[in-house]
Amino acid sequence: MLLIGQPLHAQQSETDRQALAQLRAKAEAGDAQSQFELGAAFSLGKFGVATNYAESVKWYRQAAEQNDAKSQNALAWILATSANPAIRDGANAVLFAEKVGAATDRKAPSNLDTLAAAYAEAGQFEKAVSTQHEAIALLQSDEEKNDYRSRLKLYEAKTPYREKD
Repeated sequence: MLLIGQPLHAQQSETDRQALAQLRAKAEAGDAQSQFELGAAFSLGKFGVATNYAESVKWYRQAAEQNDAKSQNALAWILATSANPAIRDGANAVLFAEKVGAATDRKAPSNLDTLAAAYAEAGQFEKAVSTQHEAIALLQSDEEKNDYRSRLKLYEAKTPYREKD
């Protein structure tokens, strides 16, 4: 089991260890922002910790259950797109992604992208396609549109999107 505060890499600094200890204390006390940040640390390998999606899901879930929208979106994305089948959970991905979609009045393209990925993971490909079209319509840059269209092609082919963990 990974313990925060233990050096995981030779490059982990004392500053990183102290920051993680403080973050963990706040997260364990129930602070949703700290739970989100701890989830991100494990998801992205921040503060010198190794990437650990199970730990990331744990912390994102705690914040998401407090109705923290960014945690709901981050949790839904991992549950929908993880390369690890033990992490994926389409039904819960849809649950959390629908909450954040409703909370943002379906106006945030990144949240709709997550919702589309969740629908695809749950096998609801028609909803995935229509939601991804909705997200694309809200985007401004061609680069973002191309990125979203690449996932749209997968959903049209009845294939969920997978991150490379």
